[in-house]
Amino acid sequence: MRTRSSIIFSVLFVFLIQCTASKYQAGDTYYSQGDFDSAIAEYQKLLDNDPLNYNAYIKLGDCYTAKNEFRKAYEQYDYAKQVDSDGPEVKSHYLNALLKEAKFYEEQGRSKMAIETYKTITAEYPDLKSIYADLARLYESRGLIEKSRESYKKTIESDPENKEAAEALDRFETMTEEAKKHFEEGESYFKKGMFYEAADSYKMAVEAKADFKEAEYKMNIADGRHHLKRGRVMEMWRAIESFGNAMSIKPENPEPVFYLAQAYEKKNRKDYETPLPWYRKVIELAPGSEFAIESKKRIDYLKETKAKMDKFYKKKKKGGDF
Repeated sequence: MRTRSSIIFSVLFVFLIQCTASKYQAGDTYYSQGDFDSAIAEYQKLLDNDPLNYNAYIKLGDCYTAKNEFRKAYEQYDYAKQVDSDGPEVKSHYLNALLKEAKFYEEQGRSKMAIETYKTITAEYPDLKSIYADLARLYESRGLIEKSRESYKKTIESDPENKEAAEALDRFETMTEEAKKHFEEGESYFKKGMFYEAADSYKMAVEAKADFKEAEYKMNIADGRHHLKRGRVMEMWRAIESFGNAMSIKPENPEPVFYLAQAYEKKNRKDYETPLPWYRKVIELAPGSEFAIESKKRIDYLKETKAKMDKFYKKKKKGGDF
């Protein structure tokens, strides 16, 4: 025969289950109606009563995903993982959130953020090969042809009949050959000291293949050398800009630093100080190079010239015989 206390416990247990089901139903109804804030409030009530409610965390995450509040969504899915690390549902919901986030960034034109999200997906879900085509398109949109090529190759590995990937790879091959042809033209001009023509050929190589960094570097070196060679003061500003661009591509290369120092020296023959740190930088980057040897000579020359000019102006100021 059941005791009075056991009957009361059974009634309370049934009541709690009904309350929980009611809150789930209310939250699900709000969610289906697109009222995500109200759904969040209902699911939160469930967690207030039961902090280990696995499904409530997932449903909260789905609400935040629907609102494009992805950081909050991932936080809820992480809580669900802590409650049940083997729960299969959370993994699929987490993936759906990542996919939605990537598409969200794509639609906003934020391709860099979309790429980062897709890279997260490929790292956490390596068997999801279909994602590589999306990643390849984004890489191509940013001119990152080699990365796009690699992603399309992975697409072909999982789907050999993928027409889009096959056509893209053929297109990239054509682009690469054209870029290579223009680059070789630039190299030929550069060796002859025809820097204007070299810069133009390197530019065409970059236009053919936007991520051709060596061509972009040489384009800036050639353009800078062209203006440096012309020698006019106004041309030095263009040279300085071009050598600065080359330095950003190859920060450890002494070549653009050396020519940058030369441009500063030509820009103002009476400024003996500005070129010095750049010549010193050349020596620091490549102590035994020809650029370093010449930089040491220029440092000595600038120091000696400055000392002579200081002495000259000092005598002139005192009215000495000079």
